Amino acid sequence: MPNPFPTIDPKQLVPYGKIRRTHGNQGEVSITLVSPVLEELDPEFLFLLIDEIPVPYRVAGIRGKGEQFIVGFEGIENLSDAEQLVGLQVQIHQGELSEDSGDFQITLRGYQLQHAQGAIIGRIADIDSSTANILILVERPNQSAVAIPLVEQWIVAIDRDNQIITMDFPLQLLDL
Repeated sequence: MPNPFPTIDPKQLVPYGKIRRTHGNQGEVSITLVSPVLEELDPEFLFLLIDEIPVPYRVAGIRGKGEQFIVGFEGIENLSDAEQLVGLQVQIHQGELSEDSGDFQITLRGYQLQHAQGAIIGRIADIDSSTANILILVERPNQSAVAIPLVEQWIVAIDRDNQIITMDFPLQLLDL
């Protein structure tokens, strides 16, 4: 089957995870997902960010639970090929997301962040899943940027119509 994504708009991709290590000697890799809601998906393609360019790879097999999955890609058949993928960010096309997986952790890019006390903090420019804690990277009106941990308990409301997420986080984070 030909690649259904000959040209892809990066805005149609959302974070899926990161390749942490190889698994076995058959070309499989271990991926840490950015959100447990993604574990229910059975994607046909995943996009690996190679030199900041999303490259589609057809998924040959996927298994796991929680936020750790073992994935095999077509064309990656040995340990040497798989080693070249370690450390790469993985994205998924938003068309492969189910209604339930349209969760806040993967759809926030472009939303305004508002503190529970009412102040608009800024616009969410990106989601960083490269650390143990997922961070939202917020561009402030004064052109500075701040990273806020994406803690589910801090989320007060999500207004999808107006693209505003309201969070109750310690304001001291803005000074770091």
